[in-house]
Amino acid sequence: MASTIITIDIEIKPYLRKYLLHKSINRQFPLRFPNRHDYNHMLVKLVTNYNSLSCVPIADKENVIEYFKPSQMQTNNNLTIILPFNSRKDIRSYNYLSVKSKIRFRKEVRIDFNFEFSRDLFRGLKDGLPRTEIINLFKRKYNITEDDLKSESLYRFSTRMLQEL
Repeated sequence: MASTIITIDIEIKPYLRKYLLHKSINRQFPLRFPNRHDYNHMLVKLVTNYNSLSCVPIADKENVIEYFKPSQMQTNNNLTIILPFNSRKDIRSYNYLSVKSKIRFRKEVRIDFNFEFSRDLFRGLKDGLPRTEIINLFKRKYNITEDDLKSESLYRFSTRMLQEL
């Protein structure tokens, strides 16, 4: 059963997609994270079982509506992730990520991205590097292009962080 591969799709911004690609074990799509990685623990916590439902629950309609829509074409912003095996939640039945859960996952990834950028920024400033060079090194590290994320956005973010000190 451990060889069963169940995937989920999450729409995510291109720069976060490349960031997650760098964090994965296989460095290719669909992504698989290391066994004890935080994202795996989060995914296990967020997945739910809607397989036995025959109609949309009224109270949770906005949260699960996309489960009942016909599958849509894959877009460039979609990211496919292999769900981790877990003995408490069998991935053959707990294999759906609701709208709220996808938002929580994207938010966690964005927080991690910002944290890593902040850490690299402060280390670079401590070493005496200019901010523009730190930003370029960070983008090269994760193979992020200017089309994915403008350097100007990271520069503004770093300015806000430095003003708060």
